[in-house]
Parts: sequence; C-alpha cells; structure tokens
Amino acid sequence: MELIKEDDSLEPVSPSGQYLNSKVMSVSILGILELEIPIDDSQAMSLFRDNFLPINPRFSSIMVTGEKGARKWKKVGVNMENHVHVPSFSSPKGSSSPSENDSFLKSYISQIAMQPFPQGQPLWEIHIIKCPTSEAQETLIFKLHHALGDGYSLVAALLSCLQRADDPSLPVTSPSVKKFSSANKDDRNIGLRKVVSRCFSPLVNTTVNDVISGVIFLGTRLYMQRVSTNSNLSTNSTALVLLNTRNLRDYKPVRDMVRPNSESPWGNHFAFLHVPIPKVKPSDSQFSNPLKFVYKTHEVIKRKRSSFGVILTGKLLEIMQKCRNAEAVAKHISRTARNSSMGISNVIGPINKLSLANDPLRGVYFTVADIPWSLLITILSYAGNLRVAVGAEQGFIDSELYNHSLLDAFDMILRDACQKQ
Repeated sequence: MELIKEDDSLEPVSPSGQYLNSKVMSVSILGILELEIPIDDSQAMSLFRDNFLPINPRFSSIMVTGEKGARKWKKVGVNMENHVHVPSFSSPKGSSSPSENDSFLKSYISQIAMQPFPQGQPLWEIHIIKCPTSEAQETLIFKLHHALGDGYSLVAALLSCLQRADDPSLPVTSPSVKKFSSANKDDRNIGLRKVVSRCFSPLVNTTVNDVISGVIFLGTRLYMQRVSTNSNLSTNSTALVLLNTRNLRDYKPVRDMVRPNSESPWGNHFAFLHVPIPKVKPSDSQFSNPLKFVYKTHEVIKRKRSSFGVILTGKLLEIMQKCRNAEAVAKHISRTARNSSMGISNVIGPINKLSLANDPLRGVYFTVADIPWSLLITILSYAGNLRVAVGAEQGFIDSELYNHSLLDAFDMILRDACQKQ
C-alpha cells in the first residue's frame, strides 16, 4: 500500500473499510449478471467508463497510508484495460457445450475470488465471459472490494448502470418487505411472493426472509442426516447472518446516498447476528414439523435484531479499532466467522426485469470472497425470483447433495404450510 505525506484534503477510509482491506482479510463481493444476448464490447467499455466510473469517487481511487498510519482514498487515473478482462476458454474438442462452459464459469469464479486486488489501482474488476452457459449467452462478473461499500451500496451502484427492460424511462422499483398476514387478500403480487403469500398465510407476521432462512436451516439439517446416518441433529450449529443496519427498505439514488447526513448512506452499514440452527430430536428423524424451522428463525432474528447486541457489537469493533488497530478488528471478525457453522447474506433486488446497454438480464446472483466460512449462502431477489448461491470450502460438502437438500426442504415447508391453511 502506497505511503504518502499527510494530506487533509483526502477522504479518510472508514473504519470498516480499513479492516475489510487488511493483511488478515481482503473481502470482495462478486456480482454475476447473466445476459440473454451477447454484449457489444465497445458499447460495454463505453458504458463502464461513462456510467460506472462516475458513480462514486472511490471507483477511481486507491487506498493509501499517511505518515501517521491513517488510511485515505487518493484519486488516480483509471486505465480501463487494467480492470476489464475477457478470458478465453477453449475445449479440447474444439467446441464446448453449455454444460462444459458451466464448469468453466464455476472454476473461473473460484479462481478470481481467491486473487487479491493490486493495491496500486482502484479496487474493482469486470470480467466478461463470452461463452454461452446453460443460464446465459454471456456472463458479466463485477468483482468489487467490500471496502468500497456493502451489498446495499454496490447494488445501488449497479442499478445506476441498468435500465428497466420494458421501459427504460421508468424508475427501477424494489419489493416492499411485508409480513404475512391471515388477512392478506391482495392477489396482485406476482412470482414468488404470490405463491409464498398464499401458501404461507398461516405463518402470521413472518416474512419471506424468515421462510427462506428456515428453508436453508432445514436443508442443512437434512444434508447432515443424509451425509451421515449417525449424524447428531441436536448438535449446536450457528449461522452468522449479515444484517443491513439502515432503516430504509428500498434503494435510493447514489447521488442521495453520498450526501452528508443521508438517511441511506453509502458505505458499510451492517452487523452480524448469531442465529442458532434449530435442533432436531433423535426421535424426529422424519422432520415431522418443518414449519418449526421458520417459526424458530423468525423468533430469534426478531429478538436479536431489535436487541442492544447489534449496537454493542458495532461499538465493540469501534473501541477495538481505536485502542488497537484495524488488523485486530480483522482478526476478531475472521475468528468469529471461522467459529460459526455457516454464513448467510441476503440482498433485496429489483422486481423489474432489467437490461444492460439494451441487453436483457436473465438472472443475477452474488457471492462474497475471503471470509473464512466453510459454507456461505447468499440470496438475491430479481424480477420475482430468488437466486440462492452456495459457496463452500473445497471438499467441505457434496454440493449436489446439498442443493437437493435445500430443494427438498422448500418442498417440505411449502407442503406443511399448505396443509395447515
């Protein structure tokens, strides 16, 4: 990292930005956009240069260290060729099938996720995968350092580069986070919310997030049972759930987020919730009450997100950074993540179908790199659908079996909810 003389005109790096970009960990967010048709390279480069770069000064800044050890953002020139990459992939057979390209894409995402950013240039990259997969004609990967902002900030930044596919002149809208109610008779909802609202109406005061978290926890217990018949399903297992601490539920324009005293500020505004995965009694190997996972999850998250624990955790990290340094905070977070069974990160996306340079997006999902979780589940909603991405330490799980366990868990909870209407 570059060492400079003290300069009060430079923007200081936030405390969270410092420990997210440290010797202990260098956390990145990877956003994957699936395109229905190939994108024109020159048009894409122009879009990234003219629309993406100006979103926030941090996208054209590097992190430097002053003589007194304070880190700041320093504006630099940006060579787009250093940030936009188009990898080549050739099959031994000469031509590759979409399934072969799926394997290449997974390997490529794993590869770039593990590569640290060069500290001498702005902390972002865009990768254009020009081979068709089973999900897209082309795939864009936005790799953005977490020091630039959290998932909320970076989704807002990406939305600034996208337009509604049906009518670019209309604003992009986000779904409201509503609780299920026994009196909910609104049939105008579409996609997942319509199905979930109808079948999960017995779950009064729960949300879609509660249901999805319940599915993940039940699926994890199912996997534990299937991978080992002797597995103890009543063992203590804890998920570390990332919580957005902003009060607002929808996305604001980036120009509003970067203003002083914004209600929805740019940056990293999140906390960790320790959520125990519901246990299963040895006598209940058939999982007779799947909805218990939704109820338990709702109860714990509601209690913890409104407790002083969220505030105290933030204060603890703040005090630790002042009394020691960013490296100490990074070690604490890394140790906390390593001691949890899994991590869960959920980001709300737009309900409209979007396009990039008039190329429609078929799907969007994301993952997070360089946090020492053995298992990470990320969830993103887009155009009425939910994408659940599973990231795991190599050899830690049977990914195909785990995916089937999640699907079976959803079917079990859905069936149980519909029967109890």
